[in-house]
Amino acid sequence: MDNVDRKADGSSPASQSRATVATTAKEPKPGFQQPFAREDAHKLLSRAKLEALLEEVAPGERLDDDVVALLQEHIEDFVESALDYACRLAKHRKSRTIEARDVQLYLQKAWCQRVPGYGVEERVRRRSEVPAHVKRMAEARKQRNIYASSR
Repeated sequence: MDNVDRKADGSSPASQSRATVATTAKEPKPGFQQPFAREDAHKLLSRAKLEALLEEVAPGERLDDDVVALLQEHIEDFVESALDYACRLAKHRKSRTIEARDVQLYLQKAWCQRVPGYGVEERVRRRSEVPAHVKRMAEARKQRNIYASSR
């Protein structure tokens, strides 16, 4: 009645594979780190680094604790969204590594920022003007000038 192969201990291969999946789902995969914790936000850009940046821009100014917390939260959200977008792009390319072009595309699309030195510099190639078009445009300009001077 039961066509499942049984091992010496009486368990079936299917039940054993389910048990393996259940136990390995809880363990982190090798090469991957634990998800970023909110408590680690200050590690991205510490208060000292924020104050050093402020000193470059506005010497003598100080940062309030609430401002530091807000900036660190904003930095964390920015990095998280950039990495999420870059991971999705890498997955779309069927790659397991994030490349600079993935982050660059996020910066271009979400923040309208270009990062010089990364990616392909596309040269804008201007089309040569067709003589017939130039002639038509000159005639139209001439007619417009004649009409404007007759008013």
